[in-house]
Amino acid sequence: MISRLSLAAGGVVGFVLAFTLFHLINVSFWLPAAREEGRARLTAEQAAADRKAEIERKNDDAALRTKTDFDLCVDALRARRVPIDACDQLRRLRSE
Repeated sequence: MISRLSLAAGGVVGFVLAFTLFHLINVSFWLPAAREEGRARLTAEQAAADRKAEIERKNDDAALRTKTDFDLCVDALRARRVPIDACDQLRRLRSE
């Protein structure tokens, strides 16, 4: 009869061989494919983000070109929650 010791040793050897085989398949085939797919996905995401940022920048630039100095001053001070009294000088310059 097969002793428990040889049965346990066979199980351990089988586990080690299966683990080694799985590791070799993983390193040889699956990891390189996953890396290429990840790089392609990252490149596509970056291109989409760059395009979106460029469109937003163009919209912002178009909006800024149409504003007067007074409007730009008011927007900047309101964003900082500061009184807009300092912009009154620009309003007087515009009316002159």
